[in-house]
Amino acid sequence: MARIQQLAAQGKKIQAVKELRQHTGLGLKQAKDTVDRMAESAVVGAHDVPTPAPADPTDDVMARIQVLVAEGKKIQAIKLLIDNAPELDLKKAKEIVDRL
Repeated sequence: MARIQQLAAQGKKIQAVKELRQHTGLGLKQAKDTVDRMAESAVVGAHDVPTPAPADPTDDVMARIQVLVAEGKKIQAIKLLIDNAPELDLKKAKEIVDRL
C-alpha cells in the first residue's frame, strides 16, 4: 500500500490504480476513488515530516484482510494489517482498511 500511496502522491494515478487493483481485486471505480483520496491526503499532508515507507503486506495477507472486511470484521482486519506492517500506526491501518 505504501507504494500505491507514493505513486498517488507523485501524480502517477494510473499506475497507482493498476497496482491497487492487483493487490486488492477492487473494481476500476473503487480503485480510482481510493487513489484519488490518497492523492488528496498526500497534498494535505505535504508539509508533514517524511516518514519511511511501510513494507507492503503480501497479496495473501491483503486477500485475508479483504475477506475479513467483507465479513464485517474490520477490527480483525486492522489487527492483521498492523501485524504484517508494524510500522503502520492504528490510524493509518484503519484508513487503509476503510478504503477496501
